[in-house]
Amino acid sequence: MEDILIGMNKLNRIKRDIGNLKGKPVRIKTKIYRGKAKVYEGIISGVYSSYFNIQLEQPYNRQVGFHFSDILTEDITLKEL
Repeated sequence: MEDILIGMNKLNRIKRDIGNLKGKPVRIKTKIYRGKAKVYEGIISGVYSSYFNIQLEQPYNRQVGFHFSDILTEDITLKEL
């Protein structure tokens, strides 16, 4: 039970921190497979209950969504620019 509470506290902290970055430019690095990664840059355009959206910059010029749990499990890393 205590482990679940610790995980929820971390998840709530991640949600709060990403909410504070809304409208700001960020860099996201995603793990794909075999140690390879893809890097995106964009602006956090929306923050919702379980995920957030990023408006990507050129050359992608589209919007993508990520779950807060992706950060918790380290499937993605996010850095403010």
